[in-house]
Amino acid sequence: MKNTIGVFSFLVFCGLAFSEGMPKLPVSCENIRKACEQSGSKYGQRKQGKGMDRHCLGPLLHGTKADGALPLPKVSPKDIELCKKEGPSEFGKIKPQGPTNSK
Repeated sequence: MKNTIGVFSFLVFCGLAFSEGMPKLPVSCENIRKACEQSGSKYGQRKQGKGMDRHCLGPLLHGTKADGALPLPKVSPKDIELCKKEGPSEFGKIKPQGPTNSK
């Protein structure tokens, strides 16, 4: 019984530590992320033309043309404006791909 309480306490502590360590997105950014997700964009799908940052978040937040396999979802211009102001600076930034072997 003592072991069960100890394990339970540890799991609760870990859950609290992780939940407080991860920043929450502002509602405006979360709305945009959800719209991208519902349109089929996913993290890790850049090569397939369905990357979350490269093919959806980035073009929406920077007003650039979509160059992926999916059309951009319709999102509120107000959400875009608020997300740019309130969101984390890294949100929607297009991360460079790994090094290439071009000689």
